[in-house]
Amino acid sequence: MVRGRAEEAAAEALRAAQLEPLNMALQWTAGVAHYFARQYDTAIDLSLRVLELDSKFAPLHYVLGLSYVQKRTYEQAADEMEAAVEISEGSPFYVGALGHVYAVAGRKEDALRIVSELEDLSIRRHVSPFWGGMIYSALCQKNEAFQCLERALEEHAPWIAYLKVLPWFDDLRSDARFYKMLQRMNIPI
Repeated sequence: MVRGRAEEAAAEALRAAQLEPLNMALQWTAGVAHYFARQYDTAIDLSLRVLELDSKFAPLHYVLGLSYVQKRTYEQAADEMEAAVEISEGSPFYVGALGHVYAVAGRKEDALRIVSELEDLSIRRHVSPFWGGMIYSALCQKNEAFQCLERALEEHAPWIAYLKVLPWFDDLRSDARFYKMLQRMNIPI
């Protein structure tokens, strides 16, 4: 997936999920892999089916929220991401994604409130600057997005490895700084 072979990754993840249909982590991986492959309808279908097994599994609400963003059904996206935040008891992973949803939905004040919440939370515990980059990118605030992503790269934030394939950063792809980051990570362009 990291190298941009999302369709192959999605096929492999789906096969693993089919082999172990009760393994929630594999089910989530299949959904998120289809999201990365930009197969949003499949990601939604897989996630909804698995939520019938456990409606309190936050990662599935996360995949649904992000997939609904890509389908431009922002109210559904916000509902799913808010559920993920609630279930996870405010995990920065889901809070950052909620900020992204708000930003894409045109709820700029809510998105900036989330950035502020993440900054406040970072005083008490580690919060990856990656999430700020995700939100600022959706707000079309490129300089702020790149500042956050540079800090995430310096910290070796886990999700930074997916920079090339995440649709969240599509608006940054026209900027030379984006490709310089990929080169520094040794990810083929």
